[in-house]
Amino acid sequence: PHRDVSWRDRWRYRFENTLSRGAPAIIAWLALVSVVIVVLAAITIAITGMGTDPSDADNSRLGFLEGGWQSLMHAIDAGNLAGDAGWGLRLLMLVVTIGGIFIVSSLIHMVFKWHNSTYHKLGEEDAVRAAIRASGAQPGMYVLPHCTDMKDMQDPAMVQKMKEGPVGFLTLRPPGPPAMGASLLQWFLFTLAVAAGSAAITVQAVGLGAGGHVGAHMIGLISLMAYAMGGLPEGIWMGRPWKSVALHALDGLIYATVSAIVFMLLWPTS
Repeated sequence: PHRDVSWRDRWRYRFENTLSRGAPAIIAWLALVSVVIVVLAAITIAITGMGTDPSDADNSRLGFLEGGWQSLMHAIDAGNLAGDAGWGLRLLMLVVTIGGIFIVSSLIHMVFKWHNSTYHKLGEEDAVRAAIRASGAQPGMYVLPHCTDMKDMQDPAMVQKMKEGPVGFLTLRPPGPPAMGASLLQWFLFTLAVAAGSAAITVQAVGLGAGGHVGAHMIGLISLMAYAMGGLPEGIWMGRPWKSVALHALDGLIYATVSAIVFMLLWPTS
């Protein structure tokens, strides 16, 4: 049946079409996201007067250009957060810093692409795709050969299927180009959740008086578990290649290190 194309569909198509043009387009979009974050932060600073020193006789607010410059410096260097005055400005700059971390992680996965070597092409790919379509398989997770109970593993027919192969797990996504916009948003929300959760656990466990180094160690360990450990069960139980598991663990180590450094620089000194 015919369905009218909405403005959202049009913009989504244009956005994902530009992403398909390769690394230059991806870098351009990430640069645009950086500009938007900096501009919004600058507007917020200019309107609310964040960063104003109450003891200043002039009590002058940071202007738009100065606020934009400060925001850009925080997006580039998280260490600048340590000198911010006022928790309102610190929280705003934290959002800007997380945006910078998000952009770096996007570059790692979408430009450097060191995970690509772990994904292989099937022989007779078109024939395999045609067979899957003919089976009527819907988006979801599948196992080959299919077995609903461990007792069935002893059945001679099942044993023969296992010997013949292929044996594995298959994940099917909905047809069509990947929804990059939705995936990037979900990744950004995930990084925010990890940062907020690790911070809450650390404050409850050691308190703010423990010092930046102790807090950074806690943040780093919790973030490492959140980012890096998810692939281990897949390597153990689902046959995920250990090279792929190791690369994802390396990603997690990088994100955990960045998180620990940022929080150490942000840790209250008094």
